[in-house]
Amino acid sequence: MLKTVFGKIKPLIKAMRLEEQSIVLVSYLYGWLDSHSFVKQQLNRLVYSGVGLVFLSVVSFLVNEYIDAKDTDQFRQDKQPMSTINSTSFVATVAIFGILGIIIAARQGFFWAGIIMLLAGIAYSWPPLRTKNRSLWDFFTLAFLFIIIPYLIPYWLSKASILSINWLGLLFFLLLALASNLLAIVRDIEPDRQANLTTTGTVLGYKKTLILGALALGASLFLAGVMLYQKIGWWYYPTIPFALATLCIVSFCAGSRFETKRIAFYCRKAIKVGVKITYLIIAYQLAALALI
Repeated sequence: MLKTVFGKIKPLIKAMRLEEQSIVLVSYLYGWLDSHSFVKQQLNRLVYSGVGLVFLSVVSFLVNEYIDAKDTDQFRQDKQPMSTINSTSFVATVAIFGILGIIIAARQGFFWAGIIMLLAGIAYSWPPLRTKNRSLWDFFTLAFLFIIIPYLIPYWLSKASILSINWLGLLFFLLLALASNLLAIVRDIEPDRQANLTTTGTVLGYKKTLILGALALGASLFLAGVMLYQKIGWWYYPTIPFALATLCIVSFCAGSRFETKRIAFYCRKAIKVGVKITYLIIAYQLAALALI
């Protein structure tokens, strides 16, 4: 019986893509570090708020997987997790995570930010708005959803001045995260194109999307150099080699003459490695919080 139950919920758990929730936590922890507002007495608040953000992020991933199963995933060779989940299970899971996320947000003091994050996550995938299907809007929605909102939450909670934002650090990480996401966009270009979606990737094509990523990474490394020169935001420094490595991968793919399937293959591999590296960044961030 337990095996049967697990067999039914396993696709749903896979659809949550829990391993990819790390980007939200990295943004959130950089917010705490930059706001200089964390004290040990706020540890519970830091943990509960982080859990709330992850719950709201999970909703956006579930909705995306559910909608994609109806079009773009039909053109994938691998079996997608949402294709085996009925609507009732989907609605119930989304409702549970959404409600819990909003309750935590309300109790911790960022109710409206939580509402905005929930709506933005749904709008990214759900028709007719579906910003994922609008070139550049997909880009900006993800930046708002996974980088900007989580980063600003600690400022909201601690009432720290917005003027104290480390703009160099925020822009450095924002450009790095968006450029890294372009690898996922490149990976999905072919199925998105066959599903007649007008994402940034399908509009620009493989080469131009990768070139855009390389330019974003170059700009992020320039900002990193400014931070190093000014000796600020030392907690960002371990991320710089990651940005440099990503630039090498993107530039290699952009300059290669590989067929599109091979480029998509390399992008998938790079994404998996990148996700694991974010775990190390989170560990470093937590250590940095203990030191400041």
